[in-house]
Amino acid sequence: MGRSNYIIFDMEWNEIRADEFAAQNRIGFPLSGEIIEIGAVKITSDGMLKDEFSSLVKPSFTTRMHPHVQRLTGIDWPMLMRAPSFMRVWRQFREWCGRRPILLSWGTSDRQVLGENIRLHGLPAGEIPRWYDAQRIFGRFCLDEYEQYGLARACEYMGIAMDDDAHRAVNDARYTAQICSRLPLLRGVCEYRYHGTVGPLEFRPTVAYFYFGAYPDKDSLWEDEALDHIRIGRQELALSEKENCRKNTRIALGITADGARYLVRWRVYTERRGKTPRFGVAREVYRADAQLLHWYRDIAARNQQRRWRFAANGNPAFR
Repeated sequence: MGRSNYIIFDMEWNEIRADEFAAQNRIGFPLSGEIIEIGAVKITSDGMLKDEFSSLVKPSFTTRMHPHVQRLTGIDWPMLMRAPSFMRVWRQFREWCGRRPILLSWGTSDRQVLGENIRLHGLPAGEIPRWYDAQRIFGRFCLDEYEQYGLARACEYMGIAMDDDAHRAVNDARYTAQICSRLPLLRGVCEYRYHGTVGPLEFRPTVAYFYFGAYPDKDSLWEDEALDHIRIGRQELALSEKENCRKNTRIALGITADGARYLVRWRVYTERRGKTPRFGVAREVYRADAQLLHWYRDIAARNQQRRWRFAANGNPAFR
């Protein structure tokens, strides 16, 4: 592992606008954002800087710049229209990474969006080298208890001055590299527990996907019976009761007549068009292996215990 290249990377991505949510039905899976910039720093295992990589990326799915992203990054649409395609930049980046690269990013978001964009362009999941969360390694060695420090807060903790503009990929990669250079990076990578650092559905291929919108409120959204009519091939899924997974997210198990099991997730989004917000819901279907079955049953058991506690405390909603 000591001979590998340590690649500290960061990306900027264009957020999906409200009028582009339904367009995800065309690609068949949810897209958190489309990559518009890749920046990276290559360091040795002892933290010495070797090289840098930076490139804007021309979008192929989004059709306009999200105003929040433009304000945050200073990147505008004309700049992106002059940039090379994702496929070209990705090939250049992989060649620049060299043999046996080890990727690190601050937090899991960059890895998730990278996986989605790899899928968007029809590339295999194996295109992504081994990846680690530098934020987790920082927490492991610098904090008494693991806590999610943002990059700016971690730089302040380490005494690193943020002189360049943040929210440009190569600048944020430099700051992350400076943090990594002050950590026992090789030990952190060797001791790192990769599995379990992301949600069980992240990076899994969807069996089916559909986005429903736009509803005037969340109550009418959940009352729409179409959300529960799911066909896999010629068979319709029989669904369990929906379980609250997190805010605006519900999950359920589904089974076909021949016994095939699936996990279904519904995620609510706010569509901000004009002054009146509307709501939509993305429905994702995954094959339910042992891990997903365990995850669902654990959530269902915790929800049941919560309902019992509320009932014992006299909550009228559970009488």
